[in-house]
Amino acid sequence: MNPWISFRDIEYVAAIAKHGSISLAAQDLCITQPALSIYLSKLESRLGLPLFERVGKRFLLTYAGTCVVEGGADILTMRDRIQMQLDDILQSETGRLRVGFPYVRGISLLPPALRAFQKRYPRVEVLIDEDNAQNLETKLAGGELDLIFISHMGDNPLLEYTTILSDPIVLYTSQAFADGLGAARREGFEHPWVDLASLGQTPFVLNFPNQKTYQITMQMFADYGLAPPTAVQVQNQLTSIHLAAVGCGVYLAPEYFSYNMTFATSPVILSVGREAAYAMELIAVWRKSAAPNRLLQEFRDIVQNVYNYGDQQQYKRK
Repeated sequence: MNPWISFRDIEYVAAIAKHGSISLAAQDLCITQPALSIYLSKLESRLGLPLFERVGKRFLLTYAGTCVVEGGADILTMRDRIQMQLDDILQSETGRLRVGFPYVRGISLLPPALRAFQKRYPRVEVLIDEDNAQNLETKLAGGELDLIFISHMGDNPLLEYTTILSDPIVLYTSQAFADGLGAARREGFEHPWVDLASLGQTPFVLNFPNQKTYQITMQMFADYGLAPPTAVQVQNQLTSIHLAAVGCGVYLAPEYFSYNMTFATSPVILSVGREAAYAMELIAVWRKSAAPNRLLQEFRDIVQNVYNYGDQQQYKRK
């Protein structure tokens, strides 16, 4: 005796019980009457229990048969529900996506990206984690996140890193300071351009050495042979922009820092560099072992699209 029950067993027994007839049940199941009779005989033999009482041509459920039909109905309902959920996931209509952003990236980038994604996939749950880049990489490698966006190309062998865009480094300053610089429009630059070499004696707002903004700023100083004074050193990049906007020094950082931001005193944004050479990359990262995921790919593409300058006008500050 092998008393296991399959989905097909439940479906066949339920059909016979519904019609009270092998021939009618066979028609309903789209199989032949002899095939169904043999199937039932083998099933009862395998279970070691009669599922039907034969009364003339009628098939009446025994207690064991009633247990199969009544309990099996819930099982079939659950099976169908699971199948529907899997079909929805396969079609990317439902599911869950866990995405990580560094703090400032999330402030400026998340609103337009999430809005566009939720419009396309309203039944997909998106869980957002904001943290520093190192912690985000650790969480991603450990399976706690599905996708992260960071500003550096890492070397974790478990992760796949792809650059999706480069954002130009600009100079944030106050209106009063900008008025005295004589910045002018220059081909290939988004904003009025100022020669960084002319700012050798200008105090700069700096972040800290472990931050990408600081590292890029130091590289620019080295390239131009500058050693300007430090106005103040702070961790928060948005605070740095506020300080520059009110005249407490100038600040070098990616342009996206100003997207979706409302400032009590708006900063002036000026282009710097030679042929727009200085930029901060945005890197999309996911696990190499992850199965192909349409939701992940779609979210990554949306982030890239809303970041394109040609499509970003409603998010950029002027």
